[in-house]
Amino acid sequence: MSSSPSTRSKNKGKTDSVSKDNASNGDFTSSLVTALTDDRVIEALQNAFSGIVEKMSQEILNLKQTIDAKEQQIQSLTEQLDDIKQQEKRNTIRIDGLPEVQGEENVAETVSKFVSEKLDVPLMNWELESVFRVGKKNQSRNRRVIVRLLSHDKKKAIMKNKKKLHTKDKHVPAVYVNDDLTEQRGLTFKTARQAVKDKRISSAWVFDGKVYIKVKETDDPVQVNSLSGVNAILSPLNPIMIQ
Repeated sequence: MSSSPSTRSKNKGKTDSVSKDNASNGDFTSSLVTALTDDRVIEALQNAFSGIVEKMSQEILNLKQTIDAKEQQIQSLTEQLDDIKQQEKRNTIRIDGLPEVQGEENVAETVSKFVSEKLDVPLMNWELESVFRVGKKNQSRNRRVIVRLLSHDKKKAIMKNKKKLHTKDKHVPAVYVNDDLTEQRGLTFKTARQAVKDKRISSAWVFDGKVYIKVKETDDPVQVNSLSGVNAILSPLNPIMIQ
């Protein structure tokens, strides 16, 4: 069945329109390619994009500087808070390995007797602000004792004489007396002590709640009371082994 003249006329009109659109698109594409190969257009585009990239790069740099400044501020505040917490522990010590008395134990009496007899530092019960063992009673181990003293001088005397506990006799239970450190400061000291074992630094110790290290034995002690402080010193020493 053949189409009517009017239908053929409409189809021809559509075909002509498509042909014109294709020709128009072809002209646009050809003009665009020609423009993009023009040195002046290329230079203009490069300048435009260069300005955008430079602006974005500067904004990123500014953001990074702001973040770095905030991180330093947070680190400073964290260290200040830790200093306050450690100051609160100024008169506090930890005793690990101290044998527990069977039955109902008077912990203050146990500590006073131990300090007086083993460390040669006279200590009366009334000189203890607080004293207690940590954790549930366990027959297989002696619980840690936290001792808060009324006198800082008494604490210093105890810490000075704790070397009297050192013994090579394996039959004598080891008892350790140390500063009661905050969590952050304890981790700082642990990291420093590991660096000593790894021979990356010469020595590390705690004095009056402060952590000190020596990179080399002949160096002056450096006080480091944060993990970032230790890492800042250790970072350049990664390939270095202290002889």
